[in-house]
Amino acid sequence: MKKIYILFLLSLPLLLQAQTITQTDLPTVGTSFTTAKDTTYSGPIPSQGIGVTWNFSNLRNLKLDTSACIATSGTPYSSAFPNSNVASHHLADESYSYYTNDATGFYINGFGFQGATITYDPMLLFVPVPLMYGSGYNNTSRNQIDTTIVDSTGTTDIRIVIVYVSEYNAKGTGTLTIPSGTYQNVLRLGVTETRYDSLYIGIGGGVYVPFSGTSTLSYHYRMLTSGLQANFIMGIDADDAGNATSSEYLVDVNIAVPKISERKNVLAYPNPAINNLNFKDIGTYTNIVVFDNNGKEVLRSNQMRNNQLNVEMLQNGIYHYEIGSNDKVLKGNFVIQH
Repeated sequence: MKKIYILFLLSLPLLLQAQTITQTDLPTVGTSFTTAKDTTYSGPIPSQGIGVTWNFSNLRNLKLDTSACIATSGTPYSSAFPNSNVASHHLADESYSYYTNDATGFYINGFGFQGATITYDPMLLFVPVPLMYGSGYNNTSRNQIDTTIVDSTGTTDIRIVIVYVSEYNAKGTGTLTIPSGTYQNVLRLGVTETRYDSLYIGIGGGVYVPFSGTSTLSYHYRMLTSGLQANFIMGIDADDAGNATSSEYLVDVNIAVPKISERKNVLAYPNPAINNLNFKDIGTYTNIVVFDNNGKEVLRSNQMRNNQLNVEMLQNGIYHYEIGSNDKVLKGNFVIQH
């Protein structure tokens, strides 16, 4: 027994070293990935320890999102994020996310959508590096929103300040199974986040006075691995009582990066469908791929005629489609109900 214990101690540093995540594992320009979200997940939190086996193969795909990491320069909201060196375009809602990839980690700078922006200053840390079993980090981030309320009494300047104080600890290593596959050498990163919301009222001359404030505690668990450019495999969010509220997981990584869709709001009908699904305003596109709610490809056709697809072979459920022509993609969802 003593000999086995000594051998284990000797091998432990090698085990932990193999699970170290560095800057080279963080997403860069050219990385692309698809994630699925289970917004109703209420199961267990990933346990901690060494050599753990995590099985989350029962996660559901209720929302599919494809992100492509591109250069910040040239994107619609780049001027609001001068420190960002990586951006991503989300095809599902035509929004953009802005990040900073540096030697200390992967940070969120903010988001841009429909002519508006949300910025974090200081930046919000998503994954610290170098990261290995036993690592611990801290981060404070701030978001400020200035707006004006107009009512019968006149105009009132409002300032909303949100501060995130987060503690990061890597307390688990092992093997993780999700609907899209099994991953070895996975790190469990736990994030304890306290969010402080403060409301200020403008009294003129650019001066604001405090009006109200609240704080909220939440927990986030991120499953990460090295050697995979997206490095994020699965995440679970939990409330202040530690109860899971949602989960997100990786479906595919380093897929072909599509350009921005030529058209939006693609209409699929009837929805729910029984035998045939029709598509409106898709032009001459004939290539379509259909995925089930676990992100698994279930149907592919490159000869769709009259903008119609036969789906009678599909079982009841929620499905996601991508209609493409060369390097442009249109996306949407539909339901089968026989």
